[in-house]
Parts: sequence; structure tokens; C-alpha cells
Amino acid sequence: MITVSEYNDVASLGQIRELWRELWWKTPRASFFQSVEWFETSLRRAGGNGRIRVLVVAAANRPIGIVPLVVKRVTSGIGRLRVLTDSPDERGFFYEPIGPNPAATLEAVLSHVTSTPIDWDLFELRHADVQRFERGPAPAQLWQTKFGSLRRFEERRPIIDCRGDWVHYWGSRSEELRSEYRRSEEALQALGEIEYVRYRPEGSPLEDDDPRWDLFEQLERRREEGVGKGRATHRRQQRQRGQETLPRELHEAATRVAGVDFNVLRLNGRSIAWAYNYRCDGRLETQRIRAVAEHQELGTAVLMGRMLRDGFRRGDEYYLFEPSASLAASGWQTGETSRFRYTHFAPQAPRAQLLRLVQWLKSRPEPTLAG
Repeated sequence: MITVSEYNDVASLGQIRELWRELWWKTPRASFFQSVEWFETSLRRAGGNGRIRVLVVAAANRPIGIVPLVVKRVTSGIGRLRVLTDSPDERGFFYEPIGPNPAATLEAVLSHVTSTPIDWDLFELRHADVQRFERGPAPAQLWQTKFGSLRRFEERRPIIDCRGDWVHYWGSRSEELRSEYRRSEEALQALGEIEYVRYRPEGSPLEDDDPRWDLFEQLERRREEGVGKGRATHRRQQRQRGQETLPRELHEAATRVAGVDFNVLRLNGRSIAWAYNYRCDGRLETQRIRAVAEHQELGTAVLMGRMLRDGFRRGDEYYLFEPSASLAASGWQTGETSRFRYTHFAPQAPRAQLLRLVQWLKSRPEPTLAG
């Protein structure tokens, strides 16, 4: 028998924190953004905007999965809307049901959400790999029966697959990229001594959780350079491109659970380039790549090459790039990966249905004039 238990406040999460951690380590393709530390820290940063619905799915009284949801109040052109969604923040790309059986967990959650009193206008699955479930035994019937029609939006990001060896990967890159990298190495070496430093703490259980605020603050100072006039406008644009300040609270939480990977390139003892990644085992999500202005191209190229070569040596699985770091991946990437955002409009919520109508009208092609 499948059952779903619900936890609706932060205090109650203490009852399932250890269970969450246990299921997190059993999750296929787990990421830092599925950890209880990420979820709790993100809720604190949100300042209480909305409430939580953390759903624990059990089979025969044995927990098999967790889906943490939040109800946010967002502003739209037709007024305030209540959005039930699967992440309190927009960071992270893979953010699926937690546990060894994501498909069964998600199916149980869909049944629960649609059979309990609706306290939302929109339900958005922003991060779940619903394609996996659409390939199931009766996908169309499941979605129509449990959820009705959904509107789908696709998002793509560059990825570097490291499953293999560096020699074969490097040989598969274009001659242009390899020549550019060699020239960059030679140009920097002509200026002095190059040092590549990687800091990948193993977390509090191993007493290896120094946040290295010196490296963190160097990176953030580099982000702030060049803002100049129009600071407020610039910051709004940064948020839209995913380039806002890296949260100190998240950095500290990630350090405690071995979720940080810092890369620094130094020239004659001076730091000239940085790469900041969140990680879970060998799966890395690159949040930020920066270099000093005078060595922008050289520093970025050399840092990318050394970081990836070292990653292959360590046995990393992949590097996934956030929008603010995607330009640096050009030429290095082995492909793209997708996620789909599914939106369901509550049938008995007038504002949701009005928004659905507005979006449908906007999506229609404009009529052409005859003659």
C-alpha cells in the first residue's frame, strides 16, 4: 500500500532530517540541490515567503521517497497567484523526487496533490525529468487521469560528460580549441609561474569544512568590479541572467555536506581566475567562472583546461553549466541536457484559468491579411 505523509512547517522537518539524508544518498543523479541542507537554507533566505508541503512517500510503511514542495505567492499581471512548486529557489538544474525510485514517488505525489484540498492556483514542476515518466507503461493515461493537460517549457544547458578518459575527450575537441588552449598556456607561462589550486572539502563528518572565505570573497569582489553607474539596473539584469551574489549561507551549508568545489588559477602568486561549483560526488554544477580583466581570455581558457583535466583524473561524472557560466563552456562541452517545466492550472481557480487564457491567446499566430 502506498501512503503519503505531509510536513507543513520547518520545525517538523527535524523529524525526517536523517531520513531525507539517507534517501538523498540513494537518489539517482543526486545533486546538492536535493539535500535537506539546501532546502532549509533556501527557506531561511526566502524569509518566510510561502509555506511548505514536504511529502514523504512510503510503500508498505517503508519510506521510498520525498518530494519537497513550497507554496509561493507571486505577482502577475492579473494579481497575486499561489504557485505550488518543487524548489524554493531557481538554482540547480536536476531537482527531482528524492529516493531510489523517483517515478513511483512522483506518481504518488501527483495523486496526493490532486486528491487533497487545492490551496494553489498553479502547480509547476520546474525541475523533474518528466520525460522519464512519459516513457512509462501508461504515460498518457497517467497524466490525463491524475493531472489533466500540462503546459511544457524546455530549458537547455551545456554539459561536459567526463565518463571516459582525458586523452579521448581532448582528442575529440576541435583543433581550434586545442590550439587556443596551448597558446593560452604558453602566453601565461611567459609571464611567470602558473599555479592551479583546487579546494574540494569533504564535509563536517570528516572535519573538513573550512568555507575558505578568502577564496569566496575574492570571487565575489571580481563579480562586483565594473558595476559602476546604474548599479540597481545592473543588479536586476544580473538576477535575470543568474549572476547575482553567491549566497554565503548556501556556501557554508554546502561546505558542511561536501557540496563545494573551488578552482583558482594563480599567476606569480596572484589569483587571476576562479570557478565555483556545487557538487555531489562527481556531479558538478558550475555556478560562476570569473577572471581578472587583464587576463580574461587567457585565464578562463587555462582554468577550464586544468579544471577539466583534473576532473577526469578524479573520476568526475559531468560538469553542468549555469547560464552565467555557459559562455566559458563553448567548445569544451560534449552536448546539452534538457529539463522541462510543466505547469498545471487549477481548474477551480479563476485567476489561474484567466492566466491560462491570456497565455493561450499570446501563443496564437497573428492573422494574416488577405489581398
